[in-house]
Amino acid sequence: MSYEYFADVALPNYPPERPEALWRRSEGRWEYFSLKDWDWHPDDPDRGPWVPPEERLQQVAADHADRLVADRQGWVRYWVQYRSSHHADDNVHTVLRRRLSPDRRLDEAFGGTNEWIPSKTIREAETGWSGENPDLVEIDAGEAERLIRISRGVSGATQL
Repeated sequence: MSYEYFADVALPNYPPERPEALWRRSEGRWEYFSLKDWDWHPDDPDRGPWVPPEERLQQVAADHADRLVADRQGWVRYWVQYRSSHHADDNVHTVLRRRLSPDRRLDEAFGGTNEWIPSKTIREAETGWSGENPDLVEIDAGEAERLIRISRGVSGATQL
């Protein structure tokens, strides 16, 4: 089956090189790449997710889509939350991550059980909903791994 691939570039921090989502189309049928199970799923117009408006989609080459699918870390954004404004390794409260997917936004924190658990912290920081302004600093996967190793003694936590 031959596909056309499209990057969802709706948000400013998500260019075609690192889109918010990846879609493909063949014979008028749309599929999205899910970050829940790292596989393609058909779009269901009755239940969602729904194909974004055309102005949000930028066509990308098949080999570019293949590279995006293969690079799982490229879909993940990480933050560190400090206990106070003192940004030091010994002041890490938690490391958080987000995986945006057409079928679900996955916001997680590396919790006390040394596992990724669902968290509302990132969303609350974006919206100011909690009334607090958590001190979140965006970091890359390598820094997230390093901070988890230092603060929790765990290695490999950022592997997907």
